Amino acid sequence: MQETGPELHYLLHRLSNCPEDFLKPPFIPSGQNLRLPSGHINTLALVSDLVYLLSGQPLPNELLNSFKKHKKYATNYLRLLQVVVFLFHDEWFLQKSKYSSRIKNFLLPDSRSILVKLAKIHSPETFLDDPERREELVRLCLDAVSLRPQGETSQQAKDRLATLDSMERDRLMAEAKIAAKRAEELKRKMREKAAREAASKMPRE
Repeated sequence: MQETGPELHYLLHRLSNCPEDFLKPPFIPSGQNLRLPSGHINTLALVSDLVYLLSGQPLPNELLNSFKKHKKYATNYLRLLQVVVFLFHDEWFLQKSKYSSRIKNFLLPDSRSILVKLAKIHSPETFLDDPERREELVRLCLDAVSLRPQGETSQQAKDRLATLDSMERDRLMAEAKIAAKRAEELKRKMREKAAREAASKMPRE
């Protein structure tokens, strides 16, 4: 987060006004299946157009092909990707080609991708409707481009992003559930042991 980006409220407002078309079911052409089904959106075309506008260069074929392996990714990921494309399709980013490679890398399919992981926790609609999740997505997108919101220091931006971290919150909740389950299992075993000991002390006729 070394460089200053747009104002946070500006991007939050933009994201809250994301057109419903960007939430349509994703479609990525594959093989002979090139016709866009009714009510769907061509995710690959969205990403490719944005990258071209940012860099003046189309996505290489090998990168285009990586999107055609979309079956291993949830539909939520592709729909979230469409929302992120809308966020970056803004004059602030389009006029600054030096960020094009970072944005492109952030958009590419990758099992380690933050977007892949987020899509397993929340629906794309959540990142539009919930204020904290909307802020989280905006800050993650800025962080991916090594930017911080205008008016914030790098440390302030990092601290705020950490407090909004869905993945960390999800991890802590999962650990809490496991701990609670272990505690309940321990209590059950202790009750069973106590019951056995009590039964062994009962006088026999």
